[in-house]
Amino acid sequence: MDYDNRQEEIKDSGIDYISIGRTLLKNIPYILMLAFTFGICFFGIWNRIRPDVYVSKMNMVVISRDNTLSSLGDYNINNVVGRCVSSLNSDVLGSRVREELDCSKLPGTIQAKSVEGSNMILLETRALSAEASFRMMSAALKNYAKVSSYLTGGYLMEKTGAPLAAKITRESNNAMAISITIFIFVILMEISMIGIANIFSGRIQNATQAKKLIDADYLGEIHFENKYAKKSILLSNPTVSFTYSEEMSKTVTMLLRKLEKSRDKTFMVTSVMENEGKSTIAANLALKLASRGKKVLLIDVDMKKPALYRILDREIPEGRDIVSYLEGKASYEDVIFREKNDLVNYCFSTKTMIESDILLTNEKAKELLKRAEEEMDYIILDVPPAGIIRDVEVLASIIPQTILVIRQNMAKARNINDIIDLLERGGTEVTGFVLNAVCSRVVGRAGAKAYGYKKYYGRYDRGPANNHDVKVRN
Repeated sequence: MDYDNRQEEIKDSGIDYISIGRTLLKNIPYILMLAFTFGICFFGIWNRIRPDVYVSKMNMVVISRDNTLSSLGDYNINNVVGRCVSSLNSDVLGSRVREELDCSKLPGTIQAKSVEGSNMILLETRALSAEASFRMMSAALKNYAKVSSYLTGGYLMEKTGAPLAAKITRESNNAMAISITIFIFVILMEISMIGIANIFSGRIQNATQAKKLIDADYLGEIHFENKYAKKSILLSNPTVSFTYSEEMSKTVTMLLRKLEKSRDKTFMVTSVMENEGKSTIAANLALKLASRGKKVLLIDVDMKKPALYRILDREIPEGRDIVSYLEGKASYEDVIFREKNDLVNYCFSTKTMIESDILLTNEKAKELLKRAEEEMDYIILDVPPAGIIRDVEVLASIIPQTILVIRQNMAKARNINDIIDLLERGGTEVTGFVLNAVCSRVVGRAGAKAYGYKKYYGRYDRGPANNHDVKVRN
């Protein structure tokens, strides 16, 4: 597949808003934590560099010394008021105020500005406390007359009243409002980034994307099924929903059409990653085929993390698993199980094998498959994830058909197609894929823990599992 235009193809395949919603819901704690961190940090920094200040104001009036209005015509007013403002903002008044307050540095600022179009000046003092602001204003008003003596001409400044502590106002730095704005902005940015990352992640989110992006035939989708108590999600379990059963039935119908065309009766079920639900799908395919009157053998060939015996809750007698057969320690009859109420024949794996690929290519493996094909209508092999374990590459040369199980929103389309190419180069034909654990709503659990996969699989990268948890019947 050509990936030069992959992002365009993903956009064309439609945006899965449910998947985006689930991703956002899953990440809500981290979204809020990051936004809260940004908001709190800004609040603290802003309060430190720009704290709240207390402001004291006083109106000053510039008048002529002889109290005549003719000298304050439009021609002179701007010039006179400007010189007065400059004088009040100069170091002269500041120096006088420092002397008055007996301090080396002013506890705040003193600022004068003209009122446009008039002979009035607004004098302001700002400080971190109301007391400091009031004291500076009182000292400034006490010394402004000395400053006015520096003016040229017959003008002077007069205050319009006395400073009052009650009129001191607190000027907020709006730290809380700005912090809340930043909090909301960060949340919106995170939502946007998560949404964009989700759209262009390349992960398969719905059937529409899967059909367009995956280089294999679509067999069907299986919606997420809640797991009750410790019961596995099997068609033989009465708690399994009608929807799940119907979707599995449709998938089997599509599968049979493919197999009838190829006339193959043996296929393996794999996935790209672990915990995509391949073993559960393999078991249910076998059960559904058997319910249609087919004689089916389900073989667990996952010798790294065997899961079928746990999913089916079976006790395997010691020395009667597939490894024992491949090592020549057990016969065909010893390892094929079908109990009284079983519809399916089973061959289980219970031991972890480091060099399982060697066993899978010996003559005993070929003999097992040959005899099974003579006795069964269909043989299903549950194999390890193709993207993790080499065993699948080995099996590709002897198993004619492969079904790929893809869990919604896990594997990327590019990786899936790489695995498909790898399998087909190995000699097997990818019959198609099943989109598994599909969620059609935003709220609802769809984790591996809820579906029960991690319980059975663990992790492939943790090495061989201990065998002490295998149920053995002596």
